[in-house]
Amino acid sequence: MVEGSEFGCRMAQPIPEFGKAVFFHEAGETLHFYLEADSPRMKSGRAAVKIINPIWKPDGKARSLGYVDVRQDQSSIDIEEKLANKMLQELYAGQQVQFSRQSWYDAAQTVSVAISNVNFRAAYDQYVTCLADLLPVNLAQIERTSLVFKPGQELLSDKETDFLDDILVYVDADKTIQSFYIDGHSDSQGTRSENLETSKRRAEKVMKYLVAGGIERDKIVLRWHGERYPVASNRTAAGRAQNRRVTVRLSKEPAPQMPEIQTAVAGNAIDTEALKEALGEPPKKVPPTIAP
Repeated sequence: MVEGSEFGCRMAQPIPEFGKAVFFHEAGETLHFYLEADSPRMKSGRAAVKIINPIWKPDGKARSLGYVDVRQDQSSIDIEEKLANKMLQELYAGQQVQFSRQSWYDAAQTVSVAISNVNFRAAYDQYVTCLADLLPVNLAQIERTSLVFKPGQELLSDKETDFLDDILVYVDADKTIQSFYIDGHSDSQGTRSENLETSKRRAEKVMKYLVAGGIERDKIVLRWHGERYPVASNRTAAGRAQNRRVTVRLSKEPAPQMPEIQTAVAGNAIDTEALKEALGEPPKKVPPTIAP
């Protein structure tokens, strides 16, 4: 059975009196396979994986694909990309894949589970068609991230624009995304007022790129904080590089109906708190200065 969308493709085979075998490929991730039992059958440990002939072709020796870990729960076996792809190749060639492991309830018993090749090619062709339409990323990969900038720079690099393009492609498909939080930051090089302005321009660059790509402006909350919230030490070049950033966060909640809020500056000294929500923390107080 094959089902899927641009967010993921799933090919599953029910296994009578056991459960199901599933090949799953999520957008932005690699293929993995899992064997799921309706109830625990195999003992925890290592299961042998073999390629065997179908029952109507009894001749030929089984070939070993090695061993895989077994957990004594319902998702008893979980296999990553390399071996999962090898299994697909063998099934497409008309072979069957068999897992064998001692049962948890009787040390003298062995549980053997085979994935059949019956009707596999037709299902696989549907599965490949689904894979061709997968998005380049999934929500977990873009839900919250940082775009970094060179010292004194406000231009977006090719790497950063590629990432923003992935966001644009994803949100065009996922209509549940309702708001975007863009927060500009800087390192501590320069005066605080200069750094605040630099962080503002960087955040605006990101916002303009997303708006040009089709994001509605009223779904974007734009904020800038200068050097106020470092994520690394400003005493080292590596730390300063991490602090020169614009964070982009996607949310399924509507954007609050409020103007952009920045950190207030009196002379060269920060005299108010920026909204801590930008960093996932509750605010101590609301800054009184409203950006024009």
